Amino acid sequence: MIDWTNQQSESHYVRMESVSLVTSMYNAGPEALAVVENLFFPSLFRNGGPHVQLLLLDDGSPLRAETRQMIQRWQERLQNAFGEFRYLENDNNLGFSASYNRLMQSADGRVIVMANDDVYFPAGAIPRLVSPLMADLAIGTVAPLTDYAFSFQNTRLFRQLADYSAAELGRIEQFDKLLQERVGGTLIAVPFYDVIGFCQAFRKADLERLGYFDPAFEYGTYEDRDLNKRLADTGAGIVVRADTFVKHGGPKGGSLSIRRHDQVQTHHVTRNRSLFSEKHGSDLAEAMEHRNRSQYWEGRHTIDDLLRQKLGGLAILPSLP
Repeated sequence: MIDWTNQQSESHYVRMESVSLVTSMYNAGPEALAVVENLFFPSLFRNGGPHVQLLLLDDGSPLRAETRQMIQRWQERLQNAFGEFRYLENDNNLGFSASYNRLMQSADGRVIVMANDDVYFPAGAIPRLVSPLMADLAIGTVAPLTDYAFSFQNTRLFRQLADYSAAELGRIEQFDKLLQERVGGTLIAVPFYDVIGFCQAFRKADLERLGYFDPAFEYGTYEDRDLNKRLADTGAGIVVRADTFVKHGGPKGGSLSIRRHDQVQTHHVTRNRSLFSEKHGSDLAEAMEHRNRSQYWEGRHTIDDLLRQKLGGLAILPSLP
C-alpha cells in the first residue's frame, strides 16, 4: 500500500485530492479471469491508500458467476487496501462507454483513474499518474507508457511476459524503475489526441463538463480519442508520463475478451471510425488510422523515438528487462 501522507516532491498535490480507480470487467473466458486474478489484483495493493476509492463493475460478463466468486476471494484484501471498495453489476451488457460512464459518475474522487482489468500497476504508478493533474491545471489527462496499444504510448522496449510468475511480474517493476531513474518526471505532449482509454487519469470536474464518453461509440473503440479531442478543444493538454509503465495484458496480450469476437469487433471498429470521422472530420480520422497501424505494427511515430532522445544516447534496448 502507498503511504499517501509521506510521498516526496509531488506528494502535496496528491494529498489534497481524493482519487477513484474505476474498472469495468467483461470476462468472456477463463483467460480473461486469469489476467484479472494474476496480474491486475496483485498490482493494486501497493497503489492503494486511505484517499483511494476502488470501484469495480461487471458489465454483464458471460462468466458473471465466476467473477463474483473471484471478487469474494479478494474482497477483504481490497477493502483493507483502499479507503473504500465497491463492486457493482450491470443487469445487461452496456459496453465500454456506458459502463465507464456509470463508474465515473458514481466515483467520489476529484481525480479519476480509469483502467482496464488486464493491466498491472507498478508500485506508485497511480500517484505518479495523478500528481501532474494537481500540479498543472493546463493538463487535462495523463496516460502511461504501455506495451499493447495502437497509439503513441506504445513501447517495444519491454519483452512480453512469459507467465504470471513472481520473476515475470518483477520484470515489470524493474522496467518501471529503470524509467524512473532515467526519465523521472518527464511529461510528453501527445500529438493527434493519441492515447487510449485502457488507462488514463482525469479530473472529474473536466469529465462532468464534457459529458464523459459519448455512448454512441459502442464496444470500445474511438470513444477515447473522441473524449481526448473534446478535452483538447478546451485547451487542456494530453500527456504521457514517460517514467510510468503500466503493463497491458498477460502472456497472450491485452483485451482478450474483445478479441474473442473478431467479426463483431471489426464491425464496431468500422462503425466507430465512421462516427469519429463524422464528428471530427475525415482527414483527422484517416491520419489517426494510418498512425495507429504504423505505431503498433511497425513501431514508428511512438514514444520510443522521443525516449531515446531524452536518454541522450543511452537507449533502452529490447534485451533489457
